[in-house]
Amino acid sequence: MYDRKPHNRFFENLEDDIWLDSKEAAEYLRISTRTLMNLCSRGEVPYSKFGRRNRYKLADLRSLLLKERRGYGI
Repeated sequence: MYDRKPHNRFFENLEDDIWLDSKEAAEYLRISTRTLMNLCSRGEVPYSKFGRRNRYKLADLRSLLLKERRGYGI
């Protein structure tokens, strides 16, 4: 659902323009929306306000996941 592949150079940075709402971001991170809100309030997840709603850049969420990688062979 979130893996959008660029078809040519024009769409190379398409990921930079993908914004998710709280529900989509929580699903992407595989956490509850409440946990997402807690992480935001602690400053651990970057977000932007659009009106009264939080929006999350897919590229930021992906970077966050890659930064927090742990385990064997890493």
